[in-house]
Amino acid sequence: MLLIPLGIMSSIRRTTQAAQQRIQKVPRHGNAAVGSTAAIGAGLSGGVASSLWPGLQGPAGLIGVIRLFFGSLIYISIQLVRGRKPWIRRNEAPYVICSGVLFAIVIITLAAAAHRTLMVTVLIIGAAGPALTAVAERFLFKRQLSALGWTCVLATCLSAAIAVVGAHSGGTERVGNLFAVISETTAITYTLVTSRAVKIMPIDRYLGGVSVVGFLCLSPWLFVTRLDAYSAKDVGLVFCITIFGGVGSWGLFLFAQRQIHTGPISAFGLIGTPVGTFLAWVFFNQTPRAAQIVSGFLVILAVSALLYVQTQEEKKVGPLDQDMTPPEPIAS
Repeated sequence: MLLIPLGIMSSIRRTTQAAQQRIQKVPRHGNAAVGSTAAIGAGLSGGVASSLWPGLQGPAGLIGVIRLFFGSLIYISIQLVRGRKPWIRRNEAPYVICSGVLFAIVIITLAAAAHRTLMVTVLIIGAAGPALTAVAERFLFKRQLSALGWTCVLATCLSAAIAVVGAHSGGTERVGNLFAVISETTAITYTLVTSRAVKIMPIDRYLGGVSVVGFLCLSPWLFVTRLDAYSAKDVGLVFCITIFGGVGSWGLFLFAQRQIHTGPISAFGLIGTPVGTFLAWVFFNQTPRAAQIVSGFLVILAVSALLYVQTQEEKKVGPLDQDMTPPEPIAS
């Protein structure tokens, strides 16, 4: 059974790896309709993965171990199918180790948040990621951010704050919201490291190494947690999260990036927020509150405006340094 998804993923990865290798050399002259469709598919795939997190019942650490185990198995298998050696080189090791630790933190804090708060809150915080990443790029990489861009960032942060503190949540839910904030903050750091790592190594080898390092970081949970702490349902859900949130969303994103610019792709990717919220409501009875619906709409609107502004500014001054590649989606 595992050979079927591996075959599909190998085909997707083969196409998207070629796109990634050309992305800094080939201008975006692809088919806009194809690129937009792939970007929407990436958003939908990420939304499906997000909606599955509330169904997990096992301890956060153990869920993280399973998720990273599946990631290691899938990405290393893809490399072997393609005839590549999955070994990490010396100059790649610092990036892989740092990213592996960060990604392990993202996974366990996300699982902890899903146990304690509504997934819509987690999704809204995640949707604010592009705005916060733009701020980080401004100070770390000296990238320009116009006054209108800063206005969009401020609107995004204020709208996300409404979802976190304006929903009259209880003590347990506030803890979950805190875990969600920690997860997204760590994911942004992971984004910045990833942007440098993909310049020196293939993306499939990078993700495979990250998954292995993360698995090793969380493996002590296997010795301190009872084996009956998770069910076959948990394992199945985590596998689906890995497929939809990791391989599927990544593959479609990279394919879309060959056709159109990153700004529109990220904007289309925001569709995952309402989709994930709706599916979590349907399957796990996670009904969003009015404040979260309003704030979620405002976050999507503000981030879309920011991405539009950045795209328009890029058209005026020419393509900027195209080395920023988003991390594996937060819901992966």
